[in-house]
Amino acid sequence: MDNGTLSLSVETDHIGHLAEGKRAVFYDELAQYGARYIDGHILHQSPMSDEVQYHLNNLVLLSMYFDIIFIQTAAIFNVNDLFLREVIQRTLSHPKFR
Repeated sequence: MDNGTLSLSVETDHIGHLAEGKRAVFYDELAQYGARYIDGHILHQSPMSDEVQYHLNNLVLLSMYFDIIFIQTAAIFNVNDLFLREVIQRTLSHPKFR
């Protein structure tokens, strides 16, 4: 406990310290299929570039409202789906993301 606040772990303390006094958000959509993928055939019709642009647009929009955008490493490294893995790689390596 620190100053009367509940401490869950070293990691949450670190995140809390990084975000202290700033507006912060977790972007966990990077490694998930959205509602439009409930129907499996739609996935194969969606070009990879559309998916990358979707995430880039989301991140730009979030950056207009939040000072810090956290992306969990699990959303990057624990993805087994090849399509999602490629979307993540292209999004993170895109010049607009950097």
